[in-house]
Amino acid sequence: MYYTDKYNTNILGKSVKDILTPNIVIMEDVFNNNMRIFNNIISSKIFHKPHCKMHKSSHVAKKQLENPSSIGICCQTLSEAEAFSGNGVRNIFITNQITDLNKINILSDLRKYSQVSVCVDNMNNIKDINTILSNNGSYIDLMIEINCGGGRCGVNSYEEFLNQYRLIKELDHVNFKGIQAYNGSSQHIYEQEERSRVSETTYGIIREYLSCLDKEDYEDLEISGGGTGTLEFDVESGLYTETQAGSYLFMDMDYARVEGDSEKGVGGFDNSLFVITSVISKPSPEIAVCDAGLKSHSVDSGYPVVHGDRELTVTGVSDNHCVVKDQNNSLDVNDRLLLIPGHCDPTCNLYDKYLVINNQVVSDVWDIDARGRNI
Repeated sequence: MYYTDKYNTNILGKSVKDILTPNIVIMEDVFNNNMRIFNNIISSKIFHKPHCKMHKSSHVAKKQLENPSSIGICCQTLSEAEAFSGNGVRNIFITNQITDLNKINILSDLRKYSQVSVCVDNMNNIKDINTILSNNGSYIDLMIEINCGGGRCGVNSYEEFLNQYRLIKELDHVNFKGIQAYNGSSQHIYEQEERSRVSETTYGIIREYLSCLDKEDYEDLEISGGGTGTLEFDVESGLYTETQAGSYLFMDMDYARVEGDSEKGVGGFDNSLFVITSVISKPSPEIAVCDAGLKSHSVDSGYPVVHGDRELTVTGVSDNHCVVKDQNNSLDVNDRLLLIPGHCDPTCNLYDKYLVINNQVVSDVWDIDARGRNI
C-alpha cells in the first residue's frame, strides 16, 4: 500500500483542511436535506427507482432505498448491475439495451441473484434474450424503450412497438413488464415554461404508444422514466408509475441553472457534492492555479464553479491543473477551494471513495464500488 493510501485509510475524524487534494466530498447535511425534500415530493404519488449511474455507489443506493417509495434502482451497464447486485441490491432495472450474446449470458446468470429487467428496442435482440434465458432455464422482464424525444435508443413507430410487444407475449422466457420512456434532452432545458412544454409533448407521445396495448396489460404496467429536471411535471402528470431521478441528491452546475419550483423540483435542491482542491501556485496576483484538472472533474457541461465566492472564476482546465481568476488577490498557496462540478455523473466516476463531511470533519467514507464499470 502506498503512503497516500495509508493516509486516506486513517482520514476519519480529520479536518477538511487535512484532506489530500484533489478529492471528492459530500456535505452530509445538504445530502440528507436533498433526500428529505425529494421524498416529500414523491410521497404516495409515484414510485422511485433512483438512477445510480450518477453516484455509482451501493452505499448511496441503499440510503435511497430506505424510502418506502423506492422499490429498486436503475443502472446503465451490465457491470454496474453486477456491482450493485453483489452488494445486496435485489431489484435492478438496466435502462439500456444488452445485445451482445456474451453479455446476455452474463445477464442470465445475474438473474439468479437479483430481480433484473432490461430495455429492448429490436426484434432479434428479444429473440436472442429469450433463447439464452431458455437455455439457462430462466426468464427476464423486458421494458420496450420508446423514443419519446431524446433521439437515442428506442422504437420510432407504433408498428415497431406493436411487433415487439406481440413477440414478447408469444415467447416463454421473456415477460413484457412495461415501457422505458426517458427523454434526456428535456432534463436540462433551463427555462421552466419551455421545459414544461417539452415535457407535455413527451407525455403525449407516451400516451399514444400506450393506446396500442391490450387492456389486460394496463393493470401491472410499469412506465419508467423522468428525471431531476422534469420531476415536478412528471409527478403532476400522473403518467409515470416510477421516476428515475438521481441527480437531485448531489446536483451540479448544469442542474443549478435549471429553473424550478423550490417546493416541487430542481429549485429546492442544493449542491452537496464538491471536488476539494488546493492552490499550488500563484504565478501572478490575479491568477491561482489549483491541483484539480480534467482527471478530477468533468467539463462536458462547462467549467466547475468555485463554491461560496463569486469573485473567483475558473478560466481554464488542463489534465492536472485548474486556473482560477483571483481578481482580488484573495488566495494564497495551500488555500482550499470547493468546486461545484459542471456534471456530477462523469465526475463521480473518477474517484474510488466519497469523503463525507460533517461540521468540517470527515465523518464517514463511502465506497464508489461501481466506478469505472462501463461494460
